[in-house]
Amino acid sequence: MKYGRLTVIEGSEYLKSVGKQGRKTTYVTAICECGVSKDYLLNNLKVGGTVSCGCYHKEIKTRHGLGNHKLYKVWHNIIQRCTNPKCSAYANYGERGISICDEWRNNFKAFIEWSLANGWDEALEIDRIDTGGNYSPDNCRFITRNINQMNKRSFGISLFKGVCFHKKANKWHARIAIKGERKNLGLFSDELEAAKAYNDAIIKHFPNNPELLNEV
Repeated sequence: MKYGRLTVIEGSEYLKSVGKQGRKTTYVTAICECGVSKDYLLNNLKVGGTVSCGCYHKEIKTRHGLGNHKLYKVWHNIIQRCTNPKCSAYANYGERGISICDEWRNNFKAFIEWSLANGWDEALEIDRIDTGGNYSPDNCRFITRNINQMNKRSFGISLFKGVCFHKKANKWHARIAIKGERKNLGLFSDELEAAKAYNDAIIKHFPNNPELLNEV
């Protein structure tokens, strides 16, 4: 199987214990088009979170001399929340089926050219016109942070980690991942209460990881 620039070596799949809990996760050995061979988390390859040994992003940063441009971080963050399950925002994006179009996913230069031609400014944030749609030229625009946050809340997207809106119940849903499995923490009428429930669970199960906590 080939994922991006990486080709998995046949028969290289194995289980590896990771984390303090010793949870077993599937890894594979793959060869990059540049010749580098390393082990990768299989799920990261499948969802598109990893597409090379690292050479792809190095090329992007050096090829056009735009690696330090502020739009590079915008582009990178979009890819992370759409493809990387470990990203704190993945539940509100990739898990909901929201993706980034191939035109932008595979070409940072195309993304930056579109942004500069469509009103990008350092004070603005990228926004999807149809909140259920993907990141693509025909569905994105740049708006102020305040408007962006109001839009997110009006469509039930929480600004807190571990919290999302349960449309059927019309309440905020808190959950946490433990040993690779999602644990439901309950439904709450108030978004802040859901965020606090998430924090309580983090303190209980991950006391040594305060960076996971929400600011409430």
